[in-house]
Amino acid sequence: MTTQRLASQLAPAMVAYPAGEPPALLRFYLPRVIRQLHAETHADWRRSLFGGIEQWWWPADDSSWQPLGAMPEQEQAQAPLASPWQLTLSASLYQALQGDPEVHTATRVLTQQYPELFAGVCACARSQRVEAALLAATEAGLVQRGERLAYAYRHLLAGNQEQ
Repeated sequence: MTTQRLASQLAPAMVAYPAGEPPALLRFYLPRVIRQLHAETHADWRRSLFGGIEQWWWPADDSSWQPLGAMPEQEQAQAPLASPWQLTLSASLYQALQGDPEVHTATRVLTQQYPELFAGVCACARSQRVEAALLAATEAGLVQRGERLAYAYRHLLAGNQEQ
């Protein structure tokens, strides 16, 4: 598959069409998202997204690369792909792809109030760091929203000072 064909095939996945919602930009290539999309084995758009791709690799937390899993059958992938196609998502899948609302809120607040916490951090990695900090808050037994946010701030600050 040529780079141009691959780009044309993947481009529609940048816009999700969730049921009952307006279209939304989607970073479909993020490991957490692409794994969830790949798991939708009966989705109408699955072959349009993954067809013709031999293997998709994603970076694991331990810095190794992991294969995504089986792609649509090669003979099916040779058939012309629906073009243009739409990434139509059920309400439940869209909610799962969005992740934890607490992580989104905390990421937004911390990014706005303390941008130095994320200096040099890719925007798509910020929520992962906040999620880890909130997990640490949970492990510390914190349940109050304000306490969890303060703990996440201190956790991220300490992580920055170690670097």
